[in-house]
Amino acid sequence: GILFSGTRADADDYNYALGIDGVYRAGANQFIAQAAVSDQSGKQGWAVDAGYFGYLGSFITFTSARVISDSFDVSDIGFVPWVGEKQFLFMSGPYRQYDTGAIRDFFVTPGIIVVQEPEEEEWSVIGLVEWNTHFRNNWGFDMNLGAGKAYEADTDYVYRDFNLGVWGRIYGNHINFGCDYEYSYNYARGFLAYQGANWFSYSYSIIPNLSVGLAANYWIEWDDNNAIIAMWPRLRPQVFIRFNADMNLSIFDELVYAIPETNWGETELLTNRVGMLFSWNFLPKSWLYIALNDYRAQDAFGDLQHQYTISAIKAKYLVYF
Repeated sequence: GILFSGTRADADDYNYALGIDGVYRAGANQFIAQAAVSDQSGKQGWAVDAGYFGYLGSFITFTSARVISDSFDVSDIGFVPWVGEKQFLFMSGPYRQYDTGAIRDFFVTPGIIVVQEPEEEEWSVIGLVEWNTHFRNNWGFDMNLGAGKAYEADTDYVYRDFNLGVWGRIYGNHINFGCDYEYSYNYARGFLAYQGANWFSYSYSIIPNLSVGLAANYWIEWDDNNAIIAMWPRLRPQVFIRFNADMNLSIFDELVYAIPETNWGETELLTNRVGMLFSWNFLPKSWLYIALNDYRAQDAFGDLQHQYTISAIKAKYLVYF
């Protein structure tokens, strides 16, 4: 595929980007590559991203590479985190499937990721191991451990991370929950410390065309003395209406709270976003989207104030030739 995006105010103020991506599949093996060039008022840059997933004998293998030049700039038309970053990943390990028994399949993949952060001369080298298991009762989990020497924000330290995701079905409906805890650089606070993220989502089908769901997050921040300094809960109840196989509507209410240290009695509502998304698959691989968002945030007096109401319409149409 090829994608061009751009904006232009005059001959001296413009931002263009041209991207191309492709995929090659052979059975369960897949290789994906993306490349893009940008021009921001004469400042030109490039970025490439590629990845492979497949099976080499009885081993499952993941590889990826991403390089973003320092001059790559799409700030007027999009967003790319960590401009100037270079990252390479390799993981491979045994994969097993079983015809009977409690376990349907599993894999364990040790690996390594090397990263050069923007404006850093040294490379971070992190050792990884992933353990993934699917059970025959439709439950499963994915666990990741990582540790190694990291260089970022003009400092070096021993990075460590634990990530666990669990999924399954309760009353015939999907449930997902997990956590991620790491010791890394907290850019918002400006120091090294532990950070934690917890998540949960569950949806329940009341009738075939109507379901309700709840997604929640609970973020935790520690200071450099290992004391909790803030917690950030997020709740997102949602209603999903399916008119037919091609047309649906989702409505949500997202609430973000702040808790100083561990003082739950001082919890404050920071933001409230109410939104809806209408989707219509009017032709094969052709979609119409209509979205609406109303956003309110806490002011200096602790009251929620209206910030903006915004709507958008997007159409995708597949042209055959």
